Amino acid sequence: MAFVQSVQKAQVLVRCQLCVSETKIKWKCVQCSLLLCSKCKEIHLKATNPSDHKIVDIKDVRPQDESKAILSFSEINCPDHTDNLCVLYCKSCDTPICIKCVTKTHKGHNLVDEDEYNDELNGKIKTMKLNESEQQQKPTIKVIRKYTTDFRQIYAMVSCSFDSLWISDLLQNVIKNVKLKNDNIQIITEFNISVYDMTTTNNNLLVSVSDESRLKILKKGSRQISQSNYNVQPLCTWGVHVTRDQKIIIGAKTPRSGYRTGSQLVIAMDEKGNNLQKFEHDNNNKLLFTLPFRITSTSNGNIWMVDMLNEDGRGRVVVLGQAGNIIHIYNGHPEVKDHLILQVY
Repeated sequence: MAFVQSVQKAQVLVRCQLCVSETKIKWKCVQCSLLLCSKCKEIHLKATNPSDHKIVDIKDVRPQDESKAILSFSEINCPDHTDNLCVLYCKSCDTPICIKCVTKTHKGHNLVDEDEYNDELNGKIKTMKLNESEQQQKPTIKVIRKYTTDFRQIYAMVSCSFDSLWISDLLQNVIKNVKLKNDNIQIITEFNISVYDMTTTNNNLLVSVSDESRLKILKKGSRQISQSNYNVQPLCTWGVHVTRDQKIIIGAKTPRSGYRTGSQLVIAMDEKGNNLQKFEHDNNNKLLFTLPFRITSTSNGNIWMVDMLNEDGRGRVVVLGQAGNIIHIYNGHPEVKDHLILQVY
């Protein structure tokens, strides 16, 4: 509330504009533009027609332009010469002053006019608001519990509806279904398989297996991983995701191809494995992705992609609209050493 901040800045100096003695300003008459103390508020209402004069709490007063705080010197009586209105502000003494003060008490001090004072005040308020905004935007991350495992590299992880997690360890070529109990991890089952990514659909587990064209599926209650309907041949699967409306989104690439070589695309399928859409090139026929590593989506149908750029795990986030148009590309936080780079795993 910029107006209140400006009044509070000089609250010990601003006097009631009716009695010209009380410095505790609490009210303002909107029609008369008078700043009033509590006692003079009642006097003012009795001396005028209450229906024609709206008196509001000073905390609820805002200027016409809420982005600016305005301290009008012409509304402030000089604290030392109460018959005079203030014309300047003494930065040395932090007080507004009248013309008499200039040649006497405040001679040689650092004086500014009303415009300069308000420009500086608004600059301080703007900085304060930016700092508050930055503080509000910073997320608070709190570690609730830690678990020690024998995994060498947790490459992918997905939660299940039956209160457990599937974790992929690409270095050990294994996926494990685990439960977190107190400070321990209980292994329910495991499979020796090299999995790039995982997702769940209808309580079934879909997995993207290294250098294979077809997603594999582990159906609920089954002890065997089998082939699914989702095939991207002649490409191989990488990232995989299921949307809220049960579309299967698969990141695919040419088998054993390097970065920026071969085909790199994203394919949307229905539950039966029929192709719905393919996202590969932008409007200039340039490849959208280097390696579609991880995929998620939002409720409005936009697809968010972690696109890996090279072998050291650096990448970016690409946001696609439902039509395949690029909405946004995020390349990383600008304050990190290798700025415009995002570490994706």
